[in-house]
Amino acid sequence: MKYLIFILLSVSLSAAIINVPVDQGTIQLGINAANVGDTVHVAKGTYLEVIDLGSLSCVLESDYADTARWGIVDSTIIDGSTNAGWTVVSVGTGQDTTCIINGFTIQGGTGSISNGGMAIVTCSPKVINCVITDNDCLDEGGGLRLYDSDGIFRNIIIHHNTAALGEDTPEWGGGLYVSDGSLATFENVLIYKNTVSTTDGGGGIAISSASPSFINCTIVQNKAVGQGEGILLVGTSSPSFVNCIIAFNEAISDPSSYHQIDDQGDGSPTFTYTNVYDPDGKYYNGGSLGTGCISTNPAFSDSANADYTLTNGSGSIGVGSNAAVNETTDLAGDTRIVNTVDMGCYETDQDDPSGWTGIIGGVTNPSVVGGVDVKNIFSVGGVE
Repeated sequence: MKYLIFILLSVSLSAAIINVPVDQGTIQLGINAANVGDTVHVAKGTYLEVIDLGSLSCVLESDYADTARWGIVDSTIIDGSTNAGWTVVSVGTGQDTTCIINGFTIQGGTGSISNGGMAIVTCSPKVINCVITDNDCLDEGGGLRLYDSDGIFRNIIIHHNTAALGEDTPEWGGGLYVSDGSLATFENVLIYKNTVSTTDGGGGIAISSASPSFINCTIVQNKAVGQGEGILLVGTSSPSFVNCIIAFNEAISDPSSYHQIDDQGDGSPTFTYTNVYDPDGKYYNGGSLGTGCISTNPAFSDSANADYTLTNGSGSIGVGSNAAVNETTDLAGDTRIVNTVDMGCYETDQDDPSGWTGIIGGVTNPSVVGGVDVKNIFSVGGVE
C-alpha cells in the first residue's frame, strides 16, 4: 500500500503549473518548459508570437478556465501578425483530448501555404472557448485546418478569415478546412463572414475525404467566389450535420449557379434537424436533406451586427434533436435544452415556433430575442 501511495503522490506532484508571463516570458517558452500533463496558464494580454505544441500533451489555458467569461477570451490574444508566413497555433502529432487549448483569441496568422490561424495535424486535442479571427493563407483553411485529426472543438467562433490569396493549388475553406480522414466533433460553433477568394470554394467550411460531426453549429454569411457558398464537400466525405443552421452564405460571382451546400464528392454526408436557407432557393447541390430538416429564414436578431440569436417565432426554435446534444449549455453559456433543443449555436428560452407559416420565411414577430444574454459574446475578438 505504501508503494501505491508513493506512486500516486509522485504522479500528482509531477503536474506543474507554469504561469506566463511570470514564470516564462512568452507562451512558447512556457510550452518549452512544460512536460506531459503540465498546465501553461496565460495571463490577459496580447502575445505577439506564433506557438507550436509539437507532440506535447498539456493544458494551455487563459483565465477563462477560472472565470468562464468571454471577456477573458477577448483580452487574451495570440497574435501572429509580426511573424509573416506562419500559422499562429500549431498542434501535432499524437495528442489526445488530454491536450487542451482553452480561452484564447487567435489572430493575425498568414500561412505561407495553408493554415492561417490554427493547424491540427495527426492528433486529437480538445479546443474550447476560443475565437479564431483575422487570419489568412494561400491555400486551405484560412481560420482552422485539421489534417488526419479527431478531437473535440466546442464553443468556438471562427470569423473574418480568408483562404486563397494567390497559389494555384486547390484553395478551400475560408473559415475551416477538414481533410484526410479527420473525424473531429464540432459543437456550439459559429462560423461567419469568412471568404474564399477563388472558384475552388467553401466559404465557411470545406471538407475533403473526411467525416467530421457538426452539432448545433451556425454557418452564416460566408462568401466564396464559386461553389460551396457555405459548405463544400469533395472526395469521399461523409460528415454529419445535426441541429445546425446554414444560411445567407453568398457566391461572389454568379450566385444563381451555386448553393449553400455544394457536394462534389462521392461520400455519404447526412443533414438532419438542420435549417438550410437560401433566399434564392439554392439549398443543396449534389444531395438531399434528411429527417427534420427545414428551409426557412432563421430570423436572426441582428445579423448585421453578428447577433445570430433567434427571434421569437423563428422556425428553428424547438425543432432539433435532443438525442444529438452532448453539451448542457450553448455558445453563450445558457442552458442548452429547453424542452426540445433549438437549431444553431444559441438556445432561446422558449419552445414555441409560433408565427412560422411555411418552409420559406413566414416569421411574424422577429422583434424578441428569446432571452439569450449575449452581452459578452459579441464583444469577442473585435466582432463587427
